[in-house]
Amino acid sequence: MKLNAYVADIGMTLFGKHLESGLKALGAQAVTQALAGARMAPGDIRVE
Repeated sequence: MKLNAYVADIGMTLFGKHLESGLKALGAQAVTQALAGARMAPGDIRVE
């Protein structure tokens, strides 16, 4: 049986210029915050 899961939380970066960070780093920061808010760890996600 295949089930879909959704992370129901948000994460965001501070508003401003982030000249030292790339888009992937900024996105990773937001995803990490969302997972923490949902009480999940990156290892809890499995892609098949």
